[in-house]
Amino acid sequence: KDYKGKEVKDKIVMIEGEFDEDTFEDFLFDTGIAAENARVAGIVIIVKKLPVQKTKWALSPNLLFVYVTPEIAERLGKGASLDYYAKIEKGKKECIYTDNVVVRINAPAEANPNRECVVIGAHYDHLGKYKKNDTLRIMYGADDNASGVATMIEYARYFSKHRELLKRDIICVAFGSEEARNIGSNYFVDNPLIPLSTIKAMFNFDMTGRMANNKVEINGIGDVAGAFALLSTLPNPEKLNLMILMSKEGNTDYISFKLKNIPALSFSTGMHKEWHTYKDTEDKINYRGMKRLYNYVLPLISRFAFENLTLTSIINGKQSSSK
Repeated sequence: KDYKGKEVKDKIVMIEGEFDEDTFEDFLFDTGIAAENARVAGIVIIVKKLPVQKTKWALSPNLLFVYVTPEIAERLGKGASLDYYAKIEKGKKECIYTDNVVVRINAPAEANPNRECVVIGAHYDHLGKYKKNDTLRIMYGADDNASGVATMIEYARYFSKHRELLKRDIICVAFGSEEARNIGSNYFVDNPLIPLSTIKAMFNFDMTGRMANNKVEINGIGDVAGAFALLSTLPNPEKLNLMILMSKEGNTDYISFKLKNIPALSFSTGMHKEWHTYKDTEDKINYRGMKRLYNYVLPLISRFAFENLTLTSIINGKQSSSK
């Protein structure tokens, strides 16, 4: 279930594991989550006894799950065709209905004649609920991503109180269906309410509620020198440990903007063992940590909102940031 360091994107993966009917749904859920994040095309699961019940994988209806016995797996390993030995059941493709919630905080018209803007986003969807052994389990999603939504709302509160100083509009978006491969944010950039050329930066917040060891993860960086040149100018009185993740790809909403060549950064306090489980509850939220992250990023967003900062080093590797 751990694909770290393995090139499995768009490939078929074979998994062998011991599990019974009581643990099968948990196994399937964990396996599906890992495969979804690794962008696996399909999974061949080796089981001693083929499952009778139809399994449902709600998050990824197009992910192929194939169950084979050890004997068939051995034949496959010798080059036999999967079509002869396994019945492939592909999840029925369903239409997903979702909503984005969008709020615009307008700068004074004379200060922003071109209607430029900064987008602050966070996804508000999660995994819903499921049953195990007739017990209903709710996937609360306190960190993923009620924490990010709360962070976004606090920025909306701040900039709405200082709108007379704005030189760009602030657009706050709560995205739907991030957990189903960024459907909400993809729709936002593919069907823009405003010209994409007016969006000068996008800041995303996904899982900001479980800070440990003062760590903040920053994703979306394309050029490390340009990133350090920018981030080193920000005050850091809390001595946050910044983990800069050099990546042009990602599995949360900022990537939808980067693919449109819009500078975008995503901030998080990192993963934990309760991620995508029913144990992601409010009592585990580190509120002081959320405030530390908020205070660190606020001056950065403010430079875009109040000072007309532009930044290209994030997306194209050029060490350039200018007003």
